[in-house]
Amino acid sequence: MLLLFESVVFFGILLISVAVMSKALNVEIVNHKYQTLDGLRGICAGLVAIFHIFWRAGGADDTFWSISYLGGHEIKRAVLMMGEVSVGIFFMLSGFLFFKKALNNTFDVKKFFISRALRIYPPVFISLIIIFVTSAIINHGKITTSPYWFYQALPFINEYKGSVVNGLPINITNSGVFWTLVWEVRLYIAIPLLFLLMKIIPFKKSFITLLIISVIALSKFYFIDKSHAAFITYFLVGFLVATTEDKKIKYANVIAFIVLMAALFLTRQAYSPTTALYLLPFFYLVKNQANLFGVLTSYPIKVIGISSFSIYLLHGIMQTSAKHYLINYGNYTWISASLVTTGVISVISYKYIERPSMKTLANRKTQPL
Repeated sequence: MLLLFESVVFFGILLISVAVMSKALNVEIVNHKYQTLDGLRGICAGLVAIFHIFWRAGGADDTFWSISYLGGHEIKRAVLMMGEVSVGIFFMLSGFLFFKKALNNTFDVKKFFISRALRIYPPVFISLIIIFVTSAIINHGKITTSPYWFYQALPFINEYKGSVVNGLPINITNSGVFWTLVWEVRLYIAIPLLFLLMKIIPFKKSFITLLIISVIALSKFYFIDKSHAAFITYFLVGFLVATTEDKKIKYANVIAFIVLMAALFLTRQAYSPTTALYLLPFFYLVKNQANLFGVLTSYPIKVIGISSFSIYLLHGIMQTSAKHYLINYGNYTWISASLVTTGVISVISYKYIERPSMKTLANRKTQPL
């Protein structure tokens, strides 16, 4: 119960910080068809940030990273589910949104890659600069990193290993989040190929279902690494939901809540190839405007949703800094400080880094490339 209480309080601190800063900066909320998915993304980003707090909170060292101190198996499982299911939902969201593009006859490959580069890499570059400065300050002003650190730290399609920046491993400084961007980039590369494939395949739902069954079967016989198969299946479930028609569903909120609880109860490991199937009904309902009794479309959740990418990129840096300087005042002090700074800096990043990049993309869409 303490874990649940702490998680709710931590999420509340982050939520309030983002909402207050969004109001202060007059952050614009752009209305669109799938706002419930934005809200879902925001909740997942917040849960990932809290998940990583528990990995840091068991020791005073800057590089402490373990949940073994938490004790019982069920407590550890709950913490792992908090972060890993959230990452899985991120993959489902990406699979859904980008497969939607692949199903559109007006899909433009060049514009797609430009849009993805403008959306992903400016915030990533900024986060790397903040990591460099922060780690140098923590390292007493000493710059001890390799001159190739930036290249080594940048996520692309290869398995992410990271680098050591001014004495601190980047996978500690940013909570190791870049590995998921590697899988996102792999998805982006696959989308144009899927666009071509979908042109010649009449039974799209059946085809995607067959792919899901094939990936799960291959993982069972160890032809595909199980965690890799899980990530692919999350994408494929997003694809499958993208092939369905939008419809208004009676009692959608009640059903969504029940199937979510059932999925979490059934799930033993989030990074298992079958877990995405448990979450499929819930994701389908949220796509069809199940807002969990208004939660997913409330103002605080909307603004945490639009700032979610910056929260995801920056929360680890804020946690590393806050823990280094405030650990002697107790865990709750540095945790609270990290959540407030994450909320404040993430909104600033969205307003002045992400949003201008997105506007640049919008301007390009109105001009010939």
